[in-house]
Amino acid sequence: MTDRGESKPPKADLRGPAHGSASGLESTEIARDAVFLLEKLGAVGTLDANRELRDFGLNARSFSVLSLAGEESAPTQKALAEMLTLDPSQIVALVDRLQGEGLVERVPDERDRRIRRVKATREGNEVCRNARERIFRAQRVTLSELDESEVRQLVALLGKALFGRAGSAG
Repeated sequence: MTDRGESKPPKADLRGPAHGSASGLESTEIARDAVFLLEKLGAVGTLDANRELRDFGLNARSFSVLSLAGEESAPTQKALAEMLTLDPSQIVALVDRLQGEGLVERVPDERDRRIRRVKATREGNEVCRNARERIFRAQRVTLSELDESEVRQLVALLGKALFGRAGSAG
Protein backbone atom coordinates (compact mmCIF):
# COMPACT_ATOMS: atom_id res chain seq x y z
CA MET A 1 0.00 0.00 0.00
CA THR A 2 1.13 3.53 -0.58
CA ASP A 3 1.40 6.31 1.96
CA ARG A 4 -1.91 8.12 2.25
CA GLY A 5 -0.22 11.48 2.72
CA GLU A 6 -0.50 11.43 6.49
CA SER A 7 2.31 12.73 8.63
CA LYS A 8 4.85 10.31 9.94
CA PRO A 9 5.00 9.74 13.69
CA PRO A 10 7.71 11.60 15.57
CA LYS A 11 10.92 9.70 16.21
CA ALA A 12 11.02 10.41 19.95
CA ASP A 13 9.92 7.71 22.38
CA LEU A 14 7.68 9.52 24.84
CA ARG A 15 8.14 6.84 27.49
CA GLY A 16 11.58 8.05 28.40
CA PRO A 17 14.91 6.26 27.98
CA ALA A 18 13.24 2.84 27.96
CA HIS A 19 9.73 1.58 28.58
CA GLY A 20 9.40 1.00 32.28
CA SER A 21 12.76 2.54 33.14
CA ALA A 22 13.21 5.51 35.40
CA SER A 23 13.01 8.74 33.45
CA GLY A 24 12.55 11.06 36.39
CA LEU A 25 8.91 11.61 35.48
CA GLU A 26 7.60 8.94 37.87
CA SER A 27 8.47 11.02 40.93
CA THR A 28 6.80 14.24 39.76
CA GLU A 29 3.45 15.53 40.97
CA ILE A 30 1.93 15.43 37.49
CA ALA A 31 2.69 11.70 37.29
CA ARG A 32 -0.17 11.19 39.76
CA ASP A 33 -2.65 12.99 37.48
CA ALA A 34 -4.94 10.56 35.61
CA VAL A 35 -5.57 12.92 32.68
CA PHE A 36 -1.83 13.47 32.16
CA LEU A 37 -1.13 9.73 32.36
CA LEU A 38 -3.94 8.95 29.90
CA GLU A 39 -2.63 11.60 27.50
CA LYS A 40 0.94 10.29 27.73
CA LEU A 41 -0.12 6.65 27.38
CA GLY A 42 -2.27 7.66 24.40
CA ALA A 43 0.72 9.35 22.78
CA VAL A 44 2.93 6.30 23.36
CA GLY A 45 0.18 3.99 22.09
CA THR A 46 -0.27 6.12 18.99
CA LEU A 47 3.47 5.96 18.24
CA ASP A 48 3.44 2.18 18.68
CA ALA A 49 0.32 1.83 16.51
CA ASN A 50 1.69 4.11 13.79
CA ARG A 51 4.88 2.07 13.67
CA GLU A 52 2.87 -1.15 13.20
CA LEU A 53 0.45 0.36 10.65
CA ARG A 54 3.11 1.91 8.43
CA ASP A 55 3.26 -1.20 6.19
CA PHE A 56 -0.43 -0.70 5.37
CA GLY A 57 -0.04 2.99 4.54
CA LEU A 58 -2.20 3.76 7.58
CA ASN A 59 -1.80 5.50 10.88
CA ALA A 60 -3.89 5.35 14.05
CA ARG A 61 -6.40 7.94 12.81
CA SER A 62 -6.90 6.46 9.35
CA PHE A 63 -7.14 2.97 10.85
CA SER A 64 -9.82 4.21 13.25
CA VAL A 65 -11.84 5.65 10.35
CA LEU A 66 -11.41 2.47 8.31
CA SER A 67 -12.37 0.28 11.25
CA LEU A 68 -15.52 2.29 11.98
CA ALA A 69 -16.41 2.33 8.27
CA GLY A 70 -16.35 -1.46 8.39
CA GLU A 71 -19.10 -1.60 10.99
CA GLU A 72 -22.52 -2.75 9.78
CA SER A 73 -24.11 0.66 10.37
CA ALA A 74 -21.59 2.68 8.37
CA PRO A 75 -21.19 6.09 10.06
CA THR A 76 -21.61 9.51 8.54
CA GLN A 77 -18.61 11.84 8.41
CA LYS A 78 -20.24 13.90 11.17
CA ALA A 79 -20.58 10.80 13.35
CA LEU A 80 -16.94 9.88 12.67
CA ALA A 81 -15.83 13.36 13.75
CA GLU A 82 -17.81 13.03 16.98
CA MET A 83 -16.66 9.45 17.68
CA LEU A 84 -12.99 10.27 17.11
CA THR A 85 -13.08 13.78 18.59
CA LEU A 86 -11.69 15.27 15.40
CA ASP A 87 -12.59 18.37 13.44
CA PRO A 88 -14.94 17.55 10.54
CA SER A 89 -12.34 18.88 8.07
CA GLN A 90 -9.86 16.29 9.37
CA ILE A 91 -12.42 13.54 8.75
CA VAL A 92 -13.05 14.79 5.21
CA ALA A 93 -9.31 14.61 4.48
CA LEU A 94 -8.98 11.13 6.02
CA VAL A 95 -12.01 9.80 4.12
CA ASP A 96 -10.78 11.40 0.87
CA ARG A 97 -7.42 9.62 1.26
CA LEU A 98 -8.98 6.27 2.14
CA GLN A 99 -11.45 6.62 -0.74
CA GLY A 100 -8.59 7.46 -3.11
CA GLU A 101 -6.95 4.18 -2.09
CA GLY A 102 -10.19 2.28 -2.71
CA LEU A 103 -10.60 1.36 0.96
CA VAL A 104 -13.83 3.25 1.67
CA GLU A 105 -16.69 4.70 -0.31
CA ARG A 106 -19.33 7.29 0.43
CA VAL A 107 -22.76 5.71 -0.01
CA PRO A 108 -26.23 7.24 0.27
CA ASP A 109 -28.18 6.48 3.45
CA GLU A 110 -31.00 4.01 2.78
CA ARG A 111 -33.61 6.19 4.54
CA ASP A 112 -32.38 9.68 3.62
CA ARG A 113 -30.57 9.91 0.29
CA ARG A 114 -29.18 13.34 1.25
CA ILE A 115 -27.02 11.70 3.90
CA ARG A 116 -23.79 9.97 2.90
CA ARG A 117 -22.31 7.17 4.96
CA VAL A 118 -18.69 6.06 4.93
CA LYS A 119 -18.51 2.37 4.20
CA ALA A 120 -15.44 0.16 3.91
CA THR A 121 -14.98 -1.58 0.57
CA ARG A 122 -14.16 -5.27 0.35
CA GLU A 123 -10.46 -4.34 0.06
CA GLY A 124 -10.83 -1.92 2.98
CA ASN A 125 -12.29 -4.65 5.17
CA GLU A 126 -9.43 -6.97 4.24
CA VAL A 127 -6.79 -4.31 4.97
CA CYS A 128 -8.52 -3.53 8.27
CA ARG A 129 -8.61 -7.20 9.27
CA ASN A 130 -4.88 -7.57 8.60
CA ALA A 131 -4.00 -4.24 10.21
CA ARG A 132 -6.02 -5.12 13.33
CA GLU A 133 -3.53 -7.89 14.10
CA ARG A 134 -0.78 -5.27 14.07
CA ILE A 135 -2.86 -2.97 16.30
CA PHE A 136 -3.07 -5.74 18.88
CA ARG A 137 0.69 -6.22 18.59
CA ALA A 138 1.17 -2.48 19.20
CA GLN A 139 -1.17 -2.70 22.20
CA ARG A 140 0.95 -5.51 23.65
CA VAL A 141 4.04 -3.32 23.29
CA THR A 142 2.37 -0.23 24.76
CA LEU A 143 0.94 -2.17 27.70
CA SER A 144 3.84 -4.60 28.12
CA GLU A 145 4.07 -3.90 31.85
CA LEU A 146 0.51 -5.23 32.36
CA ASP A 147 -0.62 -8.86 32.35
CA GLU A 148 -3.68 -10.00 30.37
CA SER A 149 -6.12 -9.57 33.24
CA GLU A 150 -4.79 -6.08 33.92
CA VAL A 151 -5.24 -5.16 30.23
CA ARG A 152 -8.85 -6.43 30.35
CA GLN A 153 -9.41 -4.43 33.54
CA LEU A 154 -7.87 -1.30 31.99
CA VAL A 155 -10.07 -1.61 28.89
CA ALA A 156 -13.15 -2.10 31.09
CA LEU A 157 -12.29 0.96 33.21
CA LEU A 158 -11.58 3.12 30.18
CA GLY A 159 -14.86 2.00 28.61
CA LYS A 160 -16.69 2.82 31.83
CA ALA A 161 -15.06 6.26 32.04
CA LEU A 162 -15.77 7.06 28.38
CA PHE A 163 -19.16 5.46 27.85
CA GLY A 164 -20.57 5.10 31.36
CA ARG A 165 -20.35 1.35 31.23
CA ALA A 166 -17.74 -1.38 31.32
CA GLY A 167 -15.89 -1.74 28.01
CA SER A 168 -15.14 -5.04 26.36
CA ALA A 169 -11.61 -6.34 26.03
CA GLY A 170 -10.18 -6.23 22.51
